[in-house]
Amino acid sequence: MERLHHFRPDLVDFVIEQTRTEAEHRRRQDVIVNRFIFVERVIGQLSAIVVASLGIAGGIYAGLNGQPWLGGTIATVTIGTLGVAFLGRRSKAPPDTK
Repeated sequence: MERLHHFRPDLVDFVIEQTRTEAEHRRRQDVIVNRFIFVERVIGQLSAIVVASLGIAGGIYAGLNGQPWLGGTIATVTIGTLGVAFLGRRSKAPPDTK
């Protein structure tokens, strides 16, 4: 800033004002991005609950209609797939850089 003041003193106030404006914009964007990330995660959790419920319901339906092995397989595959999806995502998280 000192070098800029010696070179172009009229730009110092402009640079300070632009820095403030950019900081305010960045803070607003952070709030928006965090909100969208939260909504995305909630929708993902709700979708997983729906998929699990439908898979278990399908397994129960097949089991009640004379196909116990098919019903058990459908329910097991549904729960197993969700387990692999959630646990696999957790293990692929980037390591802590501290």
